[in-house]
Amino acid sequence: MVDLNYLKEIKEKYKNSLEKAKNIGYINKDFEKINLSNDNKIAEIRGNILNKMIGLEHSLCVFLSMYFSEKKSKEFYEHILSKDFFTMAQKIKLFNKIKYHEKPEFKDSYKDLGKILMKLSEWRNFIAHGTKFSIIHPKVGYPHSNKVVVLDNEFIKKFSQYFDIAIFCILDLQDKIRKERKG
Repeated sequence: MVDLNYLKEIKEKYKNSLEKAKNIGYINKDFEKINLSNDNKIAEIRGNILNKMIGLEHSLCVFLSMYFSEKKSKEFYEHILSKDFFTMAQKIKLFNKIKYHEKPEFKDSYKDLGKILMKLSEWRNFIAHGTKFSIIHPKVGYPHSNKVVVLDNEFIKKFSQYFDIAIFCILDLQDKIRKERKG
């Protein structure tokens, strides 16, 4: 385990640096309030997106379980789809490979659903793993790239639009499988 006394020294060093920055006017109380407010805003947006994506992943797993196993769908979900080695991206690739949503009788009802799922997954990963990129504005990004996402109303609106399309289409596809099986 880390030497806790040494950790205490490190904390003290950084606390002193912060105090020096305040004393020379580099950081003021407004700066601290703005930074804290931005941190809270990013955390709230991240939390909402991650919660929604957990629900979407569950719905996708239910659909895949129903598709692959009529009698053992619960076991398929528990023993395969819910395991750490089976990522959301892999579930989406599997969904796109089976092409149930592209059946001719559905016409274009689910057009681009696979692409929408991939985009949602990409955003989810970026927001979950990205670093805060601004003290004032809710931006996240990867330090090693130029890619930054501003978590503003425009982004939230687009995410919500894609999410609604995906979740309701997946739920509808679950219903179609149920009806097919009942005959």
